[in-house]
Amino acid sequence: GSVHFDETVIPVEKKSGWLHSASNELLTHYEIHSERGTAAIEKIGILPRFKGTAIHDRWSPYFQYEKCRHGLCGSHLLRDLRFVMEQEKESWAKSMRRLLCTMNCAVKKAKAKGQARFNAPTLDYWEARYNRILNVGLKLHVSKNRREGLIESTGARGRKKQRPGKNLLDALNVRREWVLLFLKDFT
Repeated sequence: GSVHFDETVIPVEKKSGWLHSASNELLTHYEIHSERGTAAIEKIGILPRFKGTAIHDRWSPYFQYEKCRHGLCGSHLLRDLRFVMEQEKESWAKSMRRLLCTMNCAVKKAKAKGQARFNAPTLDYWEARYNRILNVGLKLHVSKNRREGLIESTGARGRKKQRPGKNLLDALNVRREWVLLFLKDFT
């Protein structure tokens, strides 16, 4: 089965704590921890032992758990795409939002007809559309870097900073199997 993992900041005794959740269609487990990261995930103990499909956002600590299969949460991706579309004014994000929603509708229609999965030509069609939009976004950032320059400062842990749209494009590119998992596995 699949379990959705998430966390959010919550006030605990006049300090910031983290509410971690793990949920499927029947049950939800909530646990408050003083930390957001791996220490909390390890103490809670669900994800480290989980062997199903973990659905979550792009937060890096989730990616280290390899006993399970991963899928990126569509709601989180749509929110991230809306930010890039509205705040960064990048049109590729609007196209990607529309495509992911169209793909989701196609999955729902196929499921309603009793299909368990798409055939290879259908998957190729959707992936080609996805790749076209990614390429538009990546080309936009090449031209932005030429026109406006790179972001000079470094971010957390010494990594080079990038524009939010480029960070999202990189995730959609590198994690494409996890983004498009819902196309290949209707469960």
